[in-house]
Amino acid sequence: MKHLHMLMAVVTIALYLYQVSFVVRGVKPNLNKAFKGASHAIYTTLVASGLYLFWQLYQEAGFQAWVFAKIVLLVMAVSANIKAIRPTTTLPHTKAGFLIAGVAYVGIVWLAIAKPNL
Repeated sequence: MKHLHMLMAVVTIALYLYQVSFVVRGVKPNLNKAFKGASHAIYTTLVASGLYLFWQLYQEAGFQAWVFAKIVLLVMAVSANIKAIRPTTTLPHTKAGFLIAGVAYVGIVWLAIAKPNL
């Protein structure tokens, strides 16, 4: 399950970078329904595998605050990403949304590697 979770995390970051590539070129991302459906499936698999791994960790080590922080950052990243790709969002708001999502993804990766005692 850990490998599936890590694979979905890498794919999620790749999707984020793909969406950001539009903004770097100065173009508003116009994503089709297949892309949106694939991102929903990837996010769902990422969250489901993450919750399963959290449950396993909780059974062994109890509550870990860094896991809760990762969940909060993931919610922040997803909501900023949704706001950024909304068709009615202006380009400056799109850039801000992707910046917020990027900071959240960096925080998630850092927490996954460091696993600090918060």
